[in-house]
Amino acid sequence: MRPVETFLLLTVPMSFSLSSKGIFLTPLLRLLFGVLASGAFSPPAVGADGYFCAVDHSVGFSFNKTIKEWNPSIFKTTEKLLIARSSEEDIKLGFAWVVKEIGSSSPSYVCDTGFNDAGFLHCQGVIGSVLGSFTFNKRNNRFLATYMAGYVTDGIGLGDLFEEGSNTPYMKIGKCSPL
Repeated sequence: MRPVETFLLLTVPMSFSLSSKGIFLTPLLRLLFGVLASGAFSPPAVGADGYFCAVDHSVGFSFNKTIKEWNPSIFKTTEKLLIARSSEEDIKLGFAWVVKEIGSSSPSYVCDTGFNDAGFLHCQGVIGSVLGSFTFNKRNNRFLATYMAGYVTDGIGLGDLFEEGSNTPYMKIGKCSPL
């Protein structure tokens, strides 16, 4: 049974009745079985070697140095990403997949494992989870990326790297296409 069929069977209220003429399905069940039989909810291709992704929206927080205050921000972005199987070198480091900005040779995020049974790929920022995460769903080809440094790491007195406002925490969403 395909995942969508299992989901629908567990979540959609259905009813039927038995009579001497057979099983009668409600209109909802007839529609549901018709859609499933058509193949409209078939799963995506499993063997993709990678994905090309475009950031649609980016939001976060930025520090206003004039008033010394953090404020919500909407960032303009044209960023493009590549989700790719790891190179032999990256595999030796324990990574199954990597996420790179187009034009960059080093990964922004690394993924210790491949896709799970639900179709998700979970990755961490290259310096650890405090710097963010990347989650991709191959069933709907959407991703969510975060960068967590900034508000909680800045202003702790460790020099320019953590000067108040030197890092800007954000969350990005976008869509990908299989290569």
